[in-house]
Amino acid sequence: HEAMLVEKVVHHLQRHLDSDHLFVADNPVGMDSRTKDMMKLLQIERNGVKIVGLVGTGGIGKTTIAKAVFNELCPKFGSTTFLSNIRESWKHALSKMQLMKQLMEEIMDDRVTQIHNLDAGQRLFRDRIPPKKVLIVLDDVDHLNQLVLIG
Repeated sequence: HEAMLVEKVVHHLQRHLDSDHLFVADNPVGMDSRTKDMMKLLQIERNGVKIVGLVGTGGIGKTTIAKAVFNELCPKFGSTTFLSNIRESWKHALSKMQLMKQLMEEIMDDRVTQIHNLDAGQRLFRDRIPPKKVLIVLDDVDHLNQLVLIG
């Protein structure tokens, strides 16, 4: 029992001290069960790419669920990033390149000088993505073409 207690304390401290930890609303109703449902869908113990979409009208808690799942999964991945407001950023060409740059810098832990277009960014991302498990969350995606960010 001591080992389990130590593991729980370490996990709790890691979640609260980690700079990647995202704020989730105080006392969100039903969050634990929704987070567990998402964890089952993701099956992170299996290798491979997983893509899960949370769909619904605005204000029902999709971002809150995504943040809670992100916080739960962060310790299990080598690199993580949570890119928010994709829909708004996608309206501006420069913002698209900025999103791609942010994604690469956070996943590769390296500075990316300049991205001139999304195709070049995708090539660079594929060529330089590290050989480790990565967690990428794109929040507020409203068109499939926005998934071009992750190749």
